[in-house]
Amino acid sequence: MEVPQEALEQLQTVQAAVDELEEHMQPFLEASPKDLTAQLTPLEQVKVNLALAQSVVTLYQLHRRLAAANLDKHPLQRELERLAAYERKVKNAVTADDLARSRPGASLNIAAANRFIDAAIPDLTDEQKRALRTLGKQQQGQAAAAGAGAASAAGSAAAASGSKRRRAEQQQQQHQGVGGSASVVEERSAGSVPKHQQPSSSEGLEGVGAAAAGQQQADQRARKQQKQLRQRQQRAQNPADAAAQEFLQEVMAEMDV
Repeated sequence: MEVPQEALEQLQTVQAAVDELEEHMQPFLEASPKDLTAQLTPLEQVKVNLALAQSVVTLYQLHRRLAAANLDKHPLQRELERLAAYERKVKNAVTADDLARSRPGASLNIAAANRFIDAAIPDLTDEQKRALRTLGKQQQGQAAAAGAGAASAAGSAAAASGSKRRRAEQQQQQHQGVGGSASVVEERSAGSVPKHQQPSSSEGLEGVGAAAAGQQQADQRARKQQKQLRQRQQRAQNPADAAAQEFLQEVMAEMDV
């Protein structure tokens, strides 16, 4: 059976492509997997594994097509679909990583920086390496101290708000105590008045209602004054604690309501 010249040319093209692929893959195949993965990030390892799987499936697909096999219902189709799903996931991960890298970083990973320096400058002396480690520990300690200072500031603000709330409750209790003693005096004085001069039951109820309304208005005014005082104190404090103070102000407003 004579093979057409066009088919022979295509076979020669495929053979040249396979030889070129083997030439490029030879350094990769000679290296051990542990050495390769140690130099790659997790995302790069995933990309390498996906590329290897796609290469193997593509070569097998070409082999089956050259053998005149029908691949429409072949199990290879499921592998192609699975690889396509993995490729979409890898693309999403790469996009997320690019977005994270494009944003300005808020902190520095000292350990990663030290590893990068050690790899970029392998001829460091022992003293230089110790100096780098000491500097990294100092920076980590400063970051931890800054976090502890922020936590203590938030705790002191919470303690101050708690003491203010307790003082407000004590003042409210004092107001209630004064109102109660006044009502007792009124009851005693009412008991000393002759029966024909004592007010009727309806008049007594009206007086009690008016006294309760007055007490409620006084309590509202006291709460309003306390709230204004807290707001002035919060504005006078350090502007760096503005977010924490706004949160505490909302909490205190809800408690007042």
